[in-house]
Amino acid sequence: MLDLEAFSPIKWAVGSSQPNLMKSRYHLATVYKHSAMIYLHQVIHQLPHLSDVKMTVLGSLDSTVLHIQSISPKDPHFKGLVWPAFVIGAETKTEAHKLFITQTFEQLCDIWRCQNVRNALNVLQDLWKRDNENPNFIPWIVEIHRSGMDWIFV
Repeated sequence: MLDLEAFSPIKWAVGSSQPNLMKSRYHLATVYKHSAMIYLHQVIHQLPHLSDVKMTVLGSLDSTVLHIQSISPKDPHFKGLVWPAFVIGAETKTEAHKLFITQTFEQLCDIWRCQNVRNALNVLQDLWKRDNENPNFIPWIVEIHRSGMDWIFV
C-alpha cells in the first residue's frame, strides 16, 4: 500500500521526454492512482485476513472525474482510460458521474472501435442496473465475482 500512496503523479509526469504531454500525463497518472486505490480498497475489504490494513480512501470521485475531463479525446493518453474509467464507473453512485463515464466510454469506442471497450460499458451498465434494483449495498467487486461477468479490460 505504501508504494501506491507514495507514488507521485507530478514526478511521473515531469519525467516525460515530451514536455507538451506533461499535463495529460499528470491527469492520467492521478486517475490511475485513485482508481488503483479504489480497486485495492474493494479487494482488501473482501479478504478477512487483511481487514486490519489501513489505507487512504478517497471521499469523493469528483476530483478524479475532473482529471478524466482534463484529458482530451484527441490526446494519446485518452486511450489509457479504459481500466480507470471502469473502476470509477463501478464505484460511483451518482447519475451525473454515470452519464460522464458513459460518455467517456462512447468516446473510447469511437477511438478504439473494439469490443473490449464496449464490453466494459456493458458491464458497468449491468452493475448500475443491479444497484438500482437492489437497494442493499453489495460491493461491486463482489457483484462482478458472483455474476461471472467478464471484466478484463486492457
